[in-house]
Amino acid sequence: MKQQAESPVIIPFSIIAFIILFLFYLFSLNPILPTGDAGGLITASYLLGTAHPPGYPLYSELGKLFTFLPFGNIGYRVSLLPCFFSVLTLFLVYLIVRKLTEKNSIFPIIAVLFLGVSYSFYFQTIIGKFYPINALIVLLLVFIGIKVIDSGFEKRYAYLSSFLLGVSTGLHHTALFMTIPLFILGLFYFKAFVRSLPLSLLFFFIGFSVNLHVYIRNLKDAFLAVRKAGETPSFLDILLRKFYKEGESLQAVTTTLSTFEGFHNAIKNFLYMIDANFGYVTAVFFILGLFYLYRKSRRVLLFLFVSFLMFSLVLAKITFSGEIRDNEGSLYIVGNQYFIPAFCLYVIFYDSGDILFCRKNKKNETFL
Repeated sequence: MKQQAESPVIIPFSIIAFIILFLFYLFSLNPILPTGDAGGLITASYLLGTAHPPGYPLYSELGKLFTFLPFGNIGYRVSLLPCFFSVLTLFLVYLIVRKLTEKNSIFPIIAVLFLGVSYSFYFQTIIGKFYPINALIVLLLVFIGIKVIDSGFEKRYAYLSSFLLGVSTGLHHTALFMTIPLFILGLFYFKAFVRSLPLSLLFFFIGFSVNLHVYIRNLKDAFLAVRKAGETPSFLDILLRKFYKEGESLQAVTTTLSTFEGFHNAIKNFLYMIDANFGYVTAVFFILGLFYLYRKSRRVLLFLFVSFLMFSLVLAKITFSGEIRDNEGSLYIVGNQYFIPAFCLYVIFYDSGDILFCRKNKKNETFL
């Protein structure tokens, strides 16, 4: 199907929308220091030290670059880091929806605005933490997967994906959930996928080497946000979050997924967050989005839906499978940050449903 010529209105409107969102975030930043873990992350960035387990070396190194900005105090400068990456994440959502639309339309910017002002996305953008950067890595991997489906398997995509997965271990381990949908996608190109595995593993470890920051900085008495009394945790203890005992990364995943107990609560809690961000009525358009993508490409639908399941139901089972203890929203406030990638994917499905809905109306055909 031949694409329509670009409207002279769409691009300027999109640019203005991104500028407004960036200014919205910029003027929402704390002028000195955000609350919570942000203090440790900002200190680790300034001193090139190690934040709380698993250390978040990628954040520290990127944050250090932002400390050289010629304005504001150190806290404000480092807080600009997630603000900057949130805008990049929104741009990736824009590109993905635009690619799925395949025509000149206003739907990509609707997706950006819808996500950009949602509570979780907005709040995580302005509190100086690492979740927007994690979302960007996940969305980059999603975008690469769609590119593979669109243009065929190329080794460079496999190597780039592996590198990004490796780099993600220096930030938040949940990005590794993308291994599952990428593996399923690779099975459609089995021979080429298998041939690419040796070098892909090499690129993964090249990306993983960002964690050497934790090892090297702990060789001397550098800043370490969390330590046991009288001792410095080992590199593996920090990386695997053994400081948190039952919350240790590997143990948390294996013990939680070894039983079906808690899935019901996980579903309820995730739906609770969907309602808090977007409202239950958007689920109608989410379902329509499934039909739209099914008609467009079953592989795209499978890839996106498995990605969504990993960052919604599976992640909720691991982190959010207890009962909702109150109706005041405290449980939501504690847990919503993990699900930013899921909210991004939800909006992509939702906006796809918008497209299908509007295409049924011939009066709106000029926008599609």
